[in-house]
Amino acid sequence: MERRRSNESALKPNKMLKELHNLLRCTARTSMLVSFDDVAALLDVPYSYYDSKPMVDALVIPCVEVRGELSVTTLTISQLPAVVAGIEAIKSEDNIDLLAFWPDFGYATFDQLEAMLSQIETRSRSILVIKTRKWTDELEWLGSDIRNPFADMIHVTKSKHKGYVETLNLSVNRTVNPRFHDFASPEQKRRSAGGLALSIGRILIGIFNVGGHWVAFRINKKLGAVTNKATCFMCDPLRSERNYTIIEKSVRTVIEVIHMEGFVMYEKVDWCTQQDSTSCGVCCIAVLEMLLTESSWNDSLYNVQPYQRMRLLHKAIAFVENEAALLKI
Repeated sequence: MERRRSNESALKPNKMLKELHNLLRCTARTSMLVSFDDVAALLDVPYSYYDSKPMVDALVIPCVEVRGELSVTTLTISQLPAVVAGIEAIKSEDNIDLLAFWPDFGYATFDQLEAMLSQIETRSRSILVIKTRKWTDELEWLGSDIRNPFADMIHVTKSKHKGYVETLNLSVNRTVNPRFHDFASPEQKRRSAGGLALSIGRILIGIFNVGGHWVAFRINKKLGAVTNKATCFMCDPLRSERNYTIIEKSVRTVIEVIHMEGFVMYEKVDWCTQQDSTSCGVCCIAVLEMLLTESSWNDSLYNVQPYQRMRLLHKAIAFVENEAALLKI
């Protein structure tokens, strides 16, 4: 049985040669050109003069006159935008046989450009992994400073966090964005709100960027017994009046969609202020999580923002991996 398998494996190259030889005969009869891939496949296996010469002779390669001095350069372009521009330019012509050309680099085929793009992206993402591992190693905090609702990952070690980062699927590049605020007309917004089930939810939350700074809001649609109004908590880690005005303006767009005009009162979150060298985005997410869980603020949480960032990174990785798994179903 083993000898038979050995013989079968030995016959595979010969079988491939016969198939290519038959292809050559068919090519001769139909006056079709032998492709470069056919010849490359032939030369990848043991071949003889008998099998290779007719095939190589049948391959028609355009004649070109090569001028200029020979120079050798690495197959890389340091600027990612240049590679992307080359790919898009070839795609726009709907002809992947075209070449991209840079005077200081030379020519590159469409396949080479895509290979460069993959290499550049992989290298840049690998660098981010290395930096994240180093950042994780340098994190320090006191476990006694951690409060609910952030204590759910207090027992996860740094080694496990680094393992999650190292095994993250770097090819996943997908942003979840319902583009809710991109619709122009109120009717379109209402349809989008209905599709996102916003009209039946009791709690509405949002987080967005204002000039490179993150702010957030949370609306409890339940009307107060005394005020007969819902409460909108506005979170700006810098506690800027200008940013509060922007938040209120954005919230008014939302409450117009859910038919709550005149039924919302605004309250500023004044118990959390962004500290020096800390993340406003992490601060906003922490405030929203505390509001949703009705947890109490403690100033010791200022000391554990590194832990909070690592905790959020873990949750983001879990979300991305879960989304990737769902796409495969």
